[in-house]
Amino acid sequence: MDTKLQICTIKNITWLSAWVKQFCPGKTLRQAGIKKRSGIAAGWLLQLLLVLPFSDLRVYQLQRASDGLPHRSTFYDFLGQTTYNWRMLVLMVSLRLIEELQPLTSTSQDRVLIVDDSPYKRDRSKKVEYLGRQYDHSSHSWYRGYRMLTMAWSDGHSLVPVDFELLTNSDTNKRLGEQPEVDLRTHLGRRCVAATSKATDQALNMLDRALKATVPADYLVFDSWFAHAGLLHKLSQRLPVVCMLKNSGKISFRHGKRIYQLKGLYEKVAGRKRSKKSNEHQILGSIVVDMLSGPRVRIVFLCDRRNPEQWLALASTDTSLTPERICRIYAKRWAIEVFFKQTKQQLGLAREFQVRSYAAQIAHTSIVLLRYMMLEYYRRQCSDERTIPGLFQAYVRELQMLTVHVCIQLVLLEVLQLIARQGQGYLLVQVIELVGRFYQTHPWLQAFPNEQEGISMNSES
Repeated sequence: MDTKLQICTIKNITWLSAWVKQFCPGKTLRQAGIKKRSGIAAGWLLQLLLVLPFSDLRVYQLQRASDGLPHRSTFYDFLGQTTYNWRMLVLMVSLRLIEELQPLTSTSQDRVLIVDDSPYKRDRSKKVEYLGRQYDHSSHSWYRGYRMLTMAWSDGHSLVPVDFELLTNSDTNKRLGEQPEVDLRTHLGRRCVAATSKATDQALNMLDRALKATVPADYLVFDSWFAHAGLLHKLSQRLPVVCMLKNSGKISFRHGKRIYQLKGLYEKVAGRKRSKKSNEHQILGSIVVDMLSGPRVRIVFLCDRRNPEQWLALASTDTSLTPERICRIYAKRWAIEVFFKQTKQQLGLAREFQVRSYAAQIAHTSIVLLRYMMLEYYRRQCSDERTIPGLFQAYVRELQMLTVHVCIQLVLLEVLQLIARQGQGYLLVQVIELVGRFYQTHPWLQAFPNEQEGISMNSES
């Protein structure tokens, strides 16, 4: 399809322009340092990048700049800027979105911050900056790429990404890509330093930034990979923690005057009599213990639904919580797993641009998070229960229909202008009436802006 026609269609997408105006206005972009001295405006480039997955338009198709269309090198230069503060932009947009979503949920609902990591695979790449060999614990295999550490906010109904970091190997011998040559005083330089640090340290930094920005949260939730005594102690001083525990001999607990491993605590609790309410939630029991070198926690043991013979253990640093509430809070963590799947399958995470610079990886990942927030916002505005993939497909179909609508308007404009130049006024009136009947017999076109009056006025002039 003609690229100019697709650009014209994108300009007429009302839901895209309305979201950008509300959440990513020019003032917000300038605060994040995202601006250009000349050429095509940064806001328009960002708007084009946001809508790419919904259209057939691809950056590599823009091989020449004409009629105001940006050249593909313009996009790559925009993504590769080292002075843009993408972290600030994502955080500011997420705060505005959370403010919009909070009134839609009861105040009794627990608001949580979720921390988790996911593979950011670039298996076919060789010369990407900071590329490393990473281990995927879910598939038990090695891959090329990064670890995408993400913090997200959730109220149980929506998930809003707040911050992320693309982590690589701290050991230079395990890296496959070159180290970026960048001034460490820039925003990208600071992210390069963070990329080679431990995930636990970055989880602390993310939490500090979120709390400093006044992200409203009651609990911090994560799985067993981050459930270490030292980290739990540091995190619990900032925000109450609910997490999964790993049955490991490296973690010990004190109950009374005795020291237990997690399995020993399970055997102690499993022999107790269970209440009917606990049976409904498959809760085996709970106990309050002191974690060695860590905080005081309430541990809840429950059956593993995948294997009834096995058990799971949840820990909460807020010992006043009931076992049932601890289970409900931890259940909110599943939303981030869905988030990772949808951003990779629908929104082009890690596969849309084959760029080599680390700066471009950060920029593109930030844009993917903005796309997800845009879909999440409109999903909550819908009266019916829609999923993110369903809403994504709906907007793709709308963009295709809008393109057809633009084509029809262009054809009608050419016909009316041709009739007007020949001076056949009576025929012009008949054609305009025919166009009106056409719109009436095709109701799906009435959902888009009707340019019939504008066409007739231009033709008469």
